[in-house]
Amino acid sequence: MGVALHTGMDVGLRVTQGLLLGDALVTGAFHGVRQHQITQANAVSEVAAELARVRRLLAGAQADAAAARQEAVVLGAALDAANGRAAKAEAGLQALATAVREG
Repeated sequence: MGVALHTGMDVGLRVTQGLLLGDALVTGAFHGVRQHQITQANAVSEVAAELARVRRLLAGAQADAAAARQEAVVLGAALDAANGRAAKAEAGLQALATAVREG
């Protein structure tokens, strides 16, 4: 009986050891999976934050472009008006020069 008891205890300890090793393996694997999920979640959060930042920059750039287009329209109108005044002044100068020569 002593040998059987000793063998039974040895088998029991080895089974317990195997179960504990298996538990440690499964726990470690799940911990690795959880860490991977956390890393992926952090990566997704970072990408979402970067996307929001880029969208803000794009909105600012679009607003700047719209303002520049409006300013170009105003400046174009001012240039047209200045060209009209210059044309009138040149015509007046031409008339004055003609009057002086004939005068």
